[in-house]
Amino acid sequence: QKLVPMAQAARFLFGKIGAAVASTSTLKASVPVASSSGTVTQLNWRMEILVIGPRFKLAALASALLVFSVPFPLHAEDLIEVLRLGQENDARWASARASREAGVEKEKQGSAGLLPVINLTANHTSSNSEILYHGTTPFSSGDRNYDTTDFGVNITHPLYRRQNYAAYQQSVTQVALSDEQLNLARTDLMLRVASAYLEQLYAQDSVGLSIAEIDALSEQLGQAKAQFDAGVMAVTDLFDTRARHDLARARQVAANNDLLSKQQALRRILDRVVQNLAGIRPGVVLPTPQPDVVETWVTRAHAHNTQVKTQIGTRRVAEWEVERARGAHYPTLDLVAGYSKNRTSGSLYTQNASNSDTLSAGVRFQMPLYSGGDTTSRVREAVANLDKASRDLEDTRRDVENQCRLTYLSLANGISQIQALEQALESNEKLLESSRLGRAAGLRTTTDVLNAQQQLFSIKRDLSKARYDYILNYFKLKGIAGVLGEEDFVRVNALLFH
Repeated sequence: QKLVPMAQAARFLFGKIGAAVASTSTLKASVPVASSSGTVTQLNWRMEILVIGPRFKLAALASALLVFSVPFPLHAEDLIEVLRLGQENDARWASARASREAGVEKEKQGSAGLLPVINLTANHTSSNSEILYHGTTPFSSGDRNYDTTDFGVNITHPLYRRQNYAAYQQSVTQVALSDEQLNLARTDLMLRVASAYLEQLYAQDSVGLSIAEIDALSEQLGQAKAQFDAGVMAVTDLFDTRARHDLARARQVAANNDLLSKQQALRRILDRVVQNLAGIRPGVVLPTPQPDVVETWVTRAHAHNTQVKTQIGTRRVAEWEVERARGAHYPTLDLVAGYSKNRTSGSLYTQNASNSDTLSAGVRFQMPLYSGGDTTSRVREAVANLDKASRDLEDTRRDVENQCRLTYLSLANGISQIQALEQALESNEKLLESSRLGRAAGLRTTTDVLNAQQQLFSIKRDLSKARYDYILNYFKLKGIAGVLGEEDFVRVNALLFH
């Protein structure tokens, strides 16, 4: 993908074809190609020559074109591109944004309890009555038909309502809590994207290493068969080589399955499958946490961690809930005013029309005396919930501090582990080379070579995982400290192939 473009690889293979002789029955070639993580592997090419003579070049050209007609990924998504896709498509992040928009409305709902309430009322009634009087009466019997129309405006403005004031302060706190919950969801999205990205990268590396290991063992198996046929190798060495080859094929199947699983994990966030991810360039310097003092990171976590700040907001909401419940014990004082207008065309006693206009204003005082124990029970419930919120806050602080220390320790040990694995890789490469030379000289056995080769691929896998784990722990430490941002993704993204 990076070391050798496809056109250059094609020219290389065609050069191999042109240099072949007509007596050759099988043609092999290999091209060094970089995997997603920068690991150099061999692109092996094999062609059985079926046509000999003047038609050889045409057959070779047709076969080579067939080989290179396979689709080849030209673009690899990098970390920033994947993060953007996550911000656009992740359902959990979209849910958090919608929840925050709903939370903003809490303040408007809470402030409504401190503002006047205005009501308009209207009524129209038509009456049809038949009246019959007995005895002496100043009213005459007969039908009475008349209409009555009423309308009015009433205003109630709270002057003192302790319960409503506590509800307003609680709503302000709930808006701040919704902001912290959105920040928590943003940090969660970044960590989920980083984790899924790095896990898929490791799965890609595992597939590449499995293929490379099978190719190496296939070469060893071919040599073992030839030596066994020549009578210079024991059958146990042949069986050992074949068993390791079969085991490598089983590992490749598992690696392919794991890659598909990791692709689906990333797809859950992005709502699309990303086949090719940009890997880390070899030899880059991995970012280190600054400052390199664990207590500083713990202090940052206590002050800025989104989980801690969310729990602080939850406790403040619970505190105002206690005040709101207690406010139901206090009297209320309201300013009330109204205007009403009445129009009637008659009554039961007379056919005379009447009009009346009424304007009223005053102060209404109300003192709660007894509500069946409901208010006292709600106060006890709110106090218990406040105590729970305080305990949850303390538990979150302890958990965050523990995560901060463990993640920092993992980072510190991760650097040492990567350095040790890099040294082990260099030493094992020398061991493999010396084992091959020793086998040629009769000082080492095939088993020694196979052991060194198997250990080499094991170290490569461990080194790949150690590097990705280190970067993920770097993101986690930033997230725990509450300072994880897109600039950290930009910093790591600069380490990738572009």
